[in-house]
Amino acid sequence: MSTPYVMVPTRHRAGLTDATIGLLVKAGVRVVVVCSDEDRAAYAKRWVPPSAAFGGGLVSVRTLPPNKTANLSVVHQWCVDIDNRDGKLILMDDDLFFKVRSETSKQRSIATPKDVARMVQWLWDAVDDFAHAGISADKDLGFCDVQPFTAIGGPMRSVLAYNLRTIYKYGIRFDRVVSKNDYDVTLQLYRLGFPSAVNRLFGHEQIGGPDLSGGNTDYRTEDVHAKASAQLAALHPRFVTVVEKERKGWSFKRKDVRVAWSNALHKGLFS
Repeated sequence: MSTPYVMVPTRHRAGLTDATIGLLVKAGVRVVVVCSDEDRAAYAKRWVPPSAAFGGGLVSVRTLPPNKTANLSVVHQWCVDIDNRDGKLILMDDDLFFKVRSETSKQRSIATPKDVARMVQWLWDAVDDFAHAGISADKDLGFCDVQPFTAIGGPMRSVLAYNLRTIYKYGIRFDRVVSKNDYDVTLQLYRLGFPSAVNRLFGHEQIGGPDLSGGNTDYRTEDVHAKASAQLAALHPRFVTVVEKERKGWSFKRKDVRVAWSNALHKGLFS
């Protein structure tokens, strides 16, 4: 049985990744930090023995080629393209903390390292049976019934797992849009008839909100959001509608999307 690992693309904030990477390390999860060459020394100093203050031998750093750092969609495609011998891939944002829901109620609490270890193992195992799997954003958990613990289909982002044999076989691409590639990949798979497994016991939130400095926030300008939304709607016109949204924590109104997840999945399953 293969051991789970998580790839965490990140840039320009080695000092701000303790909550995510540190929690994974405390959970005993192997982590592959994916960053640009200019960031490598900072991440290695923080996480990789023998000089690291943290890490415990669980963290390695992989450097992106210079032409693969443009945006997260390109980075994710690189993660998919490199040698993944286990045939599985878990991708996680670098600015998350996690919550866990009671198995008998909707009551939520901050996830412990043991909870996170259980979450990662679930993701790793889920893609034995599903083409892709994910964790709900914390806000989505409030709308769930207590049972079942796994939904078949629906929104998921920031913590995602893929069966790479399916990805390779059907030529699924992660770099067709400048942003929102998680939505694009899910819709590509749904339209081919591959449902996702969405875990509803765990949830995640961003540590510093959507405008935390560094990471991939810097390139997500108003124009990029508009372009990504238009690209996604053009690729999936029956299932994606471009809308304008304003939300607490956002620095500007932006073009976003409304996605008919169930319709896309139903079309793929029964067409």
